[in-house]
Amino acid sequence: NSVLATQANINSARAQMQLSNLKKYKETLQNLNKEFNNELNSNKRIEKILERLFDGILKLFTLCKCDLTPFATLLGENAGVNRYNVSLFLQILDGQVNDLLLKSFFKQKTQPKVKGKVPVTTVREDVRPHRVNPIQKVVPTNPCPLCVEKEQVSDVIDLLQFVHSRGEAEVKLANRLKLPDGLDRLHNVSACNLPQSRAIIQRRYQ
Repeated sequence: NSVLATQANINSARAQMQLSNLKKYKETLQNLNKEFNNELNSNKRIEKILERLFDGILKLFTLCKCDLTPFATLLGENAGVNRYNVSLFLQILDGQVNDLLLKSFFKQKTQPKVKGKVPVTTVREDVRPHRVNPIQKVVPTNPCPLCVEKEQVSDVIDLLQFVHSRGEAEVKLANRLKLPDGLDRLHNVSACNLPQSRAIIQRRYQ
């Protein structure tokens, strides 16, 4: 009898443990279902927002009269805006908006002034295009072709040379400009000290 009672107690404890585990699993499943439904609803809301956003981009694209012809083959049947080609549409739209701003700003600056009439402002102050600085403010002048040719001819390397990437070219240019004669080539032919420059100037005025 004692053995049977012990076995009954073990079975009862095991059943209670199974019921407790089953209850925990049900609660976990309910929580996971709630999280899944919340994520599903959130994704649906995001999809609706994206659809409205894509529709707005397409309307702006049409309003600005952007040309999609060069990319028709690339887009294929996906002529509308979607998550896969939205970056392309935004890139084209950004360029077109900048062009329109520049044209409007140029027209605004070149319109004749009439006395007693307030000039029409098309482009607001806070969205005006950045002023384009003259090239003389960026560098004194273009590199002298004679000095560049001399440097290229004198730079003899027996090893096989490869084309620099953009980053490598920028690093090399920055290091070159740090040298004492880094800006010596920034002059025109008439200011060049090489013998070839005098011959060119003489032929020019003959």
